[in-house]
Amino acid sequence: MNNDTIAALATAEGIGALAVIRLSGKDTLTIIKKIFHPVRSRKKFHFESWRAYYGTIAVKKDLRIDEEVIVTIYKAPYSYTCEDMAEISCHGGKISSRKILKCLFEQGARLAEKGEFTKRALLNARIDLIKAEAIDKLIHATNEKEYERALLAARKEHETAVLKIKNTLHQILEEVEVSIEYPEDYEIKEIHIKNQISLLIENLKMIIETNEEEEQSGGIKIVIFGEKNAGKSTIFNQLTGKDRSIITEIPGTTRDVIEIELERNNELYTISDTAGYGDIGNEIDKIAVNRAEKVLKQANIILFVFEGTGTWGEEETRWIEQTDKNQQLIIIMNKKDLKKFKSLKKTCFCDVAKIDICAHEKGDIDKLWKLIEKVKKKMKHETSGENEIFLINQRQIGLIKAVEQKLEDASILIEKKCFIELVAFELHQARKKLGEWFGEDTPHEILNDIFNSFCVGK
Repeated sequence: MNNDTIAALATAEGIGALAVIRLSGKDTLTIIKKIFHPVRSRKKFHFESWRAYYGTIAVKKDLRIDEEVIVTIYKAPYSYTCEDMAEISCHGGKISSRKILKCLFEQGARLAEKGEFTKRALLNARIDLIKAEAIDKLIHATNEKEYERALLAARKEHETAVLKIKNTLHQILEEVEVSIEYPEDYEIKEIHIKNQISLLIENLKMIIETNEEEEQSGGIKIVIFGEKNAGKSTIFNQLTGKDRSIITEIPGTTRDVIEIELERNNELYTISDTAGYGDIGNEIDKIAVNRAEKVLKQANIILFVFEGTGTWGEEETRWIEQTDKNQQLIIIMNKKDLKKFKSLKKTCFCDVAKIDICAHEKGDIDKLWKLIEKVKKKMKHETSGENEIFLINQRQIGLIKAVEQKLEDASILIEKKCFIELVAFELHQARKKLGEWFGEDTPHEILNDIFNSFCVGK
């Protein structure tokens, strides 16, 4: 790895109160001493690590124009990159930072590549690849959920949980290799090894399943479903603030699934309006209800809309009872402004959240949103972070799937009573894939692809 000195703007370019420029590499302190003039006497001046110094940088020597700056020093190995580092805080705007960068380049620094500061932290064993990708995810998070998962993936407790998987695989492989090395002194217990592998496979499958749901979720999925002409589309339009669903007095107006993504209180939601159940008049009605059923299976929260002037029957009960236990349900009794309205709050499904509303009343829609947010807290995938493994991109999910497959292959070989050397080979392959997850055996080209998604100053 090059230990030349790199520099880049760490904050977004443009108008702002401050800009921060990063510098890292073997010549960092030498370059800073050449261009930085501290307020205190230069003769007695010595840089100390983790200290901030006020002074100036001569950005235009011929006109004696100095830029006021704060320089913070981080000496190796106690820095983000494990190299000598400096951060220069200057006035915001494009000109100040560009002038200072020009001074740094004139003294031998070069412009950093995308993600090069974090890449150096990885190559200097300051962090592993899991944490590096968590940092990138944190920067690019578009909602509260992504932000929380990235923070949890970057913390020490997550590293401990991940290391348990690594250590378990290492122990299994060690036991197999001892039996190969000393066959006369050590008799391998194949059933014991197979059981250990099976437990690890089961653990990995749970991790993959949980994280695939999160990766594909697009936030909290809310599906609005119910009988025809119950006011589902009105509720959809009111919740989303968009006039997307056509509203008429004709039952069955909505035929296709309509989706809108929105952010509320830093949480991302995908809200779907679906066709209503009831008399299926033709093939189009049948297709519409089938599509609605498919979307229902993907929902985190189901808003079951029922017209409060109607009679609750067997069909309504059937739809409610077939809801998955991991899905949250809210029964909405709509059209409470009508004289014939009857509330079912106290008469059915005591353990299910219910609300009486008039979909045209803003106050009732606000109450519905509060109930949705209350119900959301009960959801299974609200992250506690305790011993949970977070796979924050498709690369990580793919690698853990590959580890699981290699362990499956090893288990089959044991079952078929094949040579133990073949089992060891598959376990080695599993460990290699696990190493790629950490960044230990990751090909250079893949590392470049990963860090190309970073910003230049990170």
